[in-house]
Amino acid sequence: MISRGFFVRASILALATVTPLSSVAAQETTGTDTSAVKGDWPRGSLGDLRFFVDAALYRGVQGFALQEFYTLLDARQLQFVPERGSFVAQIDLSMTIADVDGQIAGEEVWTRNFSVDDLRELKETGGVVRDQIGFSLKPGRYQVTFVVEDIYGDTQGSVEAPLTVEDFESAGLISSGILFASEVTQSEEAGRFVRNGWEVVPKITRIFKTEEPVRFYHELYNLSPGSDPGAFDIRYLLLNEAGVPVSDPVDHRFKKGGESAVLIDSIGTAGLEAGRYLLEIQSLDLDNKAQTRRKSAIFLQAEEKADEGLTDDQKTSLTYYRHIKWVSEENDLNVYEALEGLEARDRFLKVFWKRIDPTPSTDINEKLIEHIRRMRYADNNFSGSHRQEGYDSDKGRVYVKYGPPSDREYRSAVDSVKPYEVWTYDEQGNYEFVFRDRRGIGVYDLVHSTY
Repeated sequence: MISRGFFVRASILALATVTPLSSVAAQETTGTDTSAVKGDWPRGSLGDLRFFVDAALYRGVQGFALQEFYTLLDARQLQFVPERGSFVAQIDLSMTIADVDGQIAGEEVWTRNFSVDDLRELKETGGVVRDQIGFSLKPGRYQVTFVVEDIYGDTQGSVEAPLTVEDFESAGLISSGILFASEVTQSEEAGRFVRNGWEVVPKITRIFKTEEPVRFYHELYNLSPGSDPGAFDIRYLLLNEAGVPVSDPVDHRFKKGGESAVLIDSIGTAGLEAGRYLLEIQSLDLDNKAQTRRKSAIFLQAEEKADEGLTDDQKTSLTYYRHIKWVSEENDLNVYEALEGLEARDRFLKVFWKRIDPTPSTDINEKLIEHIRRMRYADNNFSGSHRQEGYDSDKGRVYVKYGPPSDREYRSAVDSVKPYEVWTYDEQGNYEFVFRDRRGIGVYDLVHSTY
């Protein structure tokens, strides 16, 4: 059941470190108990650009901790533009950390560029964009604001969350934050995701497939000198949300090589159903009997099966049925996107579409039929460039939400003015939507609306 790869190092290099959003329990005389709570990382963004942010805390230089943040974004959302035989996208990222008095404790703005040769392949297979940034912070409570903007696509998303930075120096025996990993390999070279000789590619969503082992990295601090050589015990457990163990414990005993240690391991998930669980790490210093534990949430997701026995047209209609981004309220959309697995999402959709059915007492849902018709029209008629489907373009979004306009006015390029269209909706109150081909590539962006 357990994959046993692990590594212990005598001492950890001095790092600038800051904690993730973890709930910090009161100190005990035998150590520290740091538990995961609802509202913990990872966080999903709000806005048109969807991404995830995870965080982990490590000890830093004296008086500070190193708070690391890890981001994940699907590149298919981005607007790519032609450049020298390839296609390029650009995002601007900004992060601000303010203390309880509103004073800026950390701030950074940076840009990432991405280039692909084949947009069709990107659209079909997807492209994962990961990034990482760290801040040295003093112990305390903070507010984090993280914004990502697609420069060419003119969309953005944001994450705002509270942050608690722990005091590692006076805590006694204590574990760092837990960094969940999609890949772990030894590396002698420096790199964005290399820590202490290991490249740990973060599993930013913390979503693991059922039957897939959960891999993770953490550090242990403030081990006592003790006897020579001295030793400490580590135990790993998976708990359900009620705190009840659902896995066999994984136990290790290590000899001390210093006052800190680096540990990499994994725990199996065989026999567990899809859902939210807690990984608990228990540590015991055998010399002074100090103990510490840390919990952090993970998510198990069942392997999704393809929709079998459906024609291509039926599969397309099912895609439209599941695409509620432009017709749902933000609260509904957040709940829907937080659900794991098609079965749970389809149960939600059944209730959602019934709730907005204008004639719920009949077998025909006119709202759903019209939604699928609009999605199909937008998909077939509005270019979303190679980054998106037609129904996810600006024109497609407006069409799916409001239907066909009462009037369309088209103007071709004149002098330095790019081609543009004006859609008018008289029935909704004489509103206008103005779309312009700003980049001259046939993709019309919404540049103005009176709605």
